[in-house]
Amino acid sequence: MTNSMAGYYCIKNWTDLQLLGAWDYPLFSELEFFVRPCTNGTNNITCKSQEDIDLLLVNGCFGSYLSTGVVDPGNYETPIQYTPMNFYTRVSSETYVFYELDLQHLEIQTDSGILLEDIHSLTGIAQTNQKSSFSLDPQDVIFELWIRLDTIKKVYTRKYDKIQNVLANVGGVFNVLMLVEPYY
Repeated sequence: MTNSMAGYYCIKNWTDLQLLGAWDYPLFSELEFFVRPCTNGTNNITCKSQEDIDLLLVNGCFGSYLSTGVVDPGNYETPIQYTPMNFYTRVSSETYVFYELDLQHLEIQTDSGILLEDIHSLTGIAQTNQKSSFSLDPQDVIFELWIRLDTIKKVYTRKYDKIQNVLANVGGVFNVLMLVEPYY
């Protein structure tokens, strides 16, 4: 067995791809990815025969390796951690597979001021839902993948006690102790 990736197609340049759409954005968009069998007459390419295509796709697969954000509000420095997420499905020229991946904006607002309010925001993205369907009815598309950005934004808010609040609480405890102390 060889370790060659020659039989795979990897998208090399993701810099021009953008997903738009959040609850406060005027635009909404999705990324749609289709795998269709070659047909003669498109782009001056001579296609293999249907038998050759079927033979190639007998053990065909589509795999994707993504990462999804997980929020850890207790982690002050990096509250959004990314964890791997794999997707793998079988494909052939005899079937149609549809897969939808929904992503969501994450935002963590942290009030990190010592005396005054000082709010900083961190943003990330997480997977929220995935759906797939499979059909034995041959289509002109072998595999279809939609990646959508959910229009709902998940916002976490973290606040830390200010020095003046801590001192006021300590002063309140001290007053209670002064009231109780004469009775002992």
